Amino acid sequence: MDAPAFPARWQVSEPELIAETFSSRIWKVRREDGSPAIVKALKPFDDVADELRGEHFLAWRRGEGGDKTTQSNEFWM
Repeated sequence: MDAPAFPARWQVSEPELIAETFSSRIWKVRREDGSPAIVKALKPFDDVADELRGEHFLAWRRGEGGDKTTQSNEFWM
C-alpha cells in the first residue's frame, strides 16, 4: 500500500503502515527532529464523528493518561 501524502506542515517522513481497522489506517512516521510519531488516517465512513470524539478527548487530556495529540484536521490525527 502506498503511503498517503500527509499535510506538509507536519514535516513527517518514513511512513510505515502498522495497523488497519474498518475505520482507519495507523502509520508510524518520523518527525523532522528524528523522533517517532503515529498518524491515524481516518477512512470515509458513516460514523466518523465517533472517531473524532476520541481525538477530542485525547486533545483535552493533553497527553495525561494517553497519547498527546499534536496536530489534526478533519481526517488525520
